[in-house]
Amino acid sequence: MHKLPACLLVAFIGIVSANSCKEPAVTSKSYTTVDASVLTSIAYLTEFELSCGGQPAKIPLYAEIGGQLFNVVRGNKYQVSWTEEIAKATRGDHIVNLYDDEGFAQLRKSQRSGDAPTPLTSVVVNHPGAYSGPLLNSEHLAAITGVIVVYIAITCRGKLLS
Repeated sequence: MHKLPACLLVAFIGIVSANSCKEPAVTSKSYTTVDASVLTSIAYLTEFELSCGGQPAKIPLYAEIGGQLFNVVRGNKYQVSWTEEIAKATRGDHIVNLYDDEGFAQLRKSQRSGDAPTPLTSVVVNHPGAYSGPLLNSEHLAAITGVIVVYIAITCRGKLLS
């Protein structure tokens, strides 16, 4: 009868220790929207692999990006995505702080107290900026060209008649 609680304790310790990540290493690829001429938001996506001590990790992760919290999707690889309005999107590096269950709980507590915990690891997503279209649209360029042609025609006509 005394063996059952001992077995449960050993199983619980095994589960807790299996979810901690020692020596995390990340390899990532990222994508951002670069054409903002027909869109209203910039999309950011990062896909990464996490290894703990050289072994592939399969632990639940959470992301913190600019003070906002996001779930990390886990399939063959981990993935985080988010969007920002074009006016608020900035060029440069965006740091994605990653937390495990324990770190995420500390992060939630720190939002109330003010001192942030150290993330498990971080991923950097670089956004080169978005192209929002040419300085002059083709319809504006055609209107300007039309006005110039009409001005030249009227000026030449006036010189010929005088």
